[in-house]
Amino acid sequence: MRRLADAGIETRETFIPCNLQEVFIEQGWTNPDACPNANAVAYAGFYLPSGVELTEEELDYVATRLIQILNNRD
Repeated sequence: MRRLADAGIETRETFIPCNLQEVFIEQGWTNPDACPNANAVAYAGFYLPSGVELTEEELDYVATRLIQILNNRD
């Protein structure tokens, strides 16, 4: 996310699963270990820019920079 930000691409952290939210744990409705797949996504995922207002050029830029970063070629 930092490297994308350095390239001018805004990201944000992904969702917090219900089983990791204190309000649900305190009510006894879940526990932190109840959803291991959701937890894995929460700790490793992030949001990229999206929406109908993005131009084709902007989408290409985001995709190209992401591929470069993932391949350690930035």
